[in-house]
Amino acid sequence: MEEDSDQHMDMDRYSYSDLKTVIIRVSLLPTYMDQKRILIIEDELDLLQLYKIALQNAGYRVHTSTNGFDGVQKAFEKNPDLILLDLMMQKGDGQDVLSTIRLHDIGKEIPIIIISNLNPGTIDLSKRDDQILDYWVKADLTPRSLVSRLKEYFA
Repeated sequence: MEEDSDQHMDMDRYSYSDLKTVIIRVSLLPTYMDQKRILIIEDELDLLQLYKIALQNAGYRVHTSTNGFDGVQKAFEKNPDLILLDLMMQKGDGQDVLSTIRLHDIGKEIPIIIISNLNPGTIDLSKRDDQILDYWVKADLTPRSLVSRLKEYFA
């Protein structure tokens, strides 16, 4: 019985305003489960970090990969809500990555947006129209416009 009274005494150390502050702070945090998960597969490290920071600051949970092989593995491990995929990488061609992801059931459901500096007219994506959500030219993509476009997509 004495143990119960000690526990009540511990609770008495906290004031109502302390508990109210904790409740308010917790309610303001973005819910981890509600955050959209984005996988960025990009081999340009500066650009990768720029996109990652912008998306994290906007409330997204971001996973990254610097090559296609690791990107495929992370796509299956993390099951992201969306993948941003570069086409031209040192290790693992983006089109091969796209094909490999789409071979598996889990990969068929993940929306993929191509990000590349290749002119969309110079590559034949006609066979992949059903596999990609959109094609964004990196030279036209600022961190702010990236966040804005993704917010539109997830709205």
